[in-house]
Amino acid sequence: ALLPLKRVRQRVDHRRYNGAVLLGLKGCVIKSHGSADRFAFKVSLERAYDAAKNRMVEKIAESFTLRSA
Repeated sequence: ALLPLKRVRQRVDHRRYNGAVLLGLKGCVIKSHGSADRFAFKVSLERAYDAAKNRMVEKIAESFTLRSA
C-alpha cells in the first residue's frame, strides 16, 4: 500500500517542477525559486541542459520565422 502513496507523493512534489523557463530570441534562462533545495536546483540545471541540448530557443525562433513568411 505504501508504493502507490510514494508514487503520488513524488508526482506532487513541487521540487520536481522547479525552474520557470524565460525565453528570449538569443537565449534561455531558467529561474529557480529562492527557497529551492539541492534537489530542486538539480532539476533546474537538468531543464537548462535539456533546453540547450535540444536547441529549444533555435527551434522556437525557426517556428516564428516560418509562420511570418
